[in-house]
Amino acid sequence: MTDAVAVAPPPRGMRRVLRDFGRAPGAVLGAVVFAAIVVLCVFAPVFVIHDPYDLSAFSIMDARLAPGERDFAGVAHPLGTDEQGRDLWSAIVYGLRISLIVAAVASAVSFVIGTALGLIAAYRRGWVDALVMRVVDIQLAIPSILVALVLLAVLGRGVDKTIIALVTVQWVYFARTVRASALVEMEKEYVQAAKLMGFSGLRILMRHVLPNCLPPLTVVATVEVAHAITLEATLSFLGVGLPVTEPSLGRLVYNGFQFMLNGFWWISVFPALALLVLVFSINLVSDRLRDLLNPRRRRG
Repeated sequence: MTDAVAVAPPPRGMRRVLRDFGRAPGAVLGAVVFAAIVVLCVFAPVFVIHDPYDLSAFSIMDARLAPGERDFAGVAHPLGTDEQGRDLWSAIVYGLRISLIVAAVASAVSFVIGTALGLIAAYRRGWVDALVMRVVDIQLAIPSILVALVLLAVLGRGVDKTIIALVTVQWVYFARTVRASALVEMEKEYVQAAKLMGFSGLRILMRHVLPNCLPPLTVVATVEVAHAITLEATLSFLGVGLPVTEPSLGRLVYNGFQFMLNGFWWISVFPALALLVLVFSINLVSDRLRDLLNPRRRRG
């Protein structure tokens, strides 16, 4: 038996996936919008009027200015100011950046933990598989927001605490997905051949099983990034996520919510629209990837 027999069949070519991805105008629009938001967040100091972290840059005398109005210094605020006199455009840009950072880090850590546990469960079977999946089933039976609220009530507010809460919530989705895919791959001939040739379990999982589990994991990863963004915004809106010193989109919506009935609608509406556009663009991309990477949908 040659080593070529034990090599996993190659997944679908990336060039073909990119070509088919470009045939969906909605997905291309989502990718362009998301890329524009990423560029805006990376070069945030270039596009904002002032640093929302700098308390000396805004005054309470300029609070709740309408969109387009100028403050006492003559500086125009295209989206107005919030209740603290902070430029709303600057706060939204930095809010988008902190939301993307928290979501990306939480999803990446969840990907690593969930994938590792899912592969181990599929390879070891027996009590290891039963233990991991029982934990997954129990956690999935509890609403994600409730788990995150309990954790943050114990840990307190902060960027690092919020990431820990999101990782605790998200890793189960990766573990369940990779376990289901790995169980299918473990029964295929190339994996059985690798076992007969005496390859180590780590080599079999990393070289042969994991590459063929990446397509569904890619879809889950994009979905969980959007999930992490909305969950972080919800937690910040409830006052248990990021601290008040961080210009989180959820916190911005909460700050303006109490002034909605007084006519200061822009304080909540513009951050909410930014959050909607960000999540919607990611969902457009994830829906297209799901169609391209799902064999049943491709055959249909």
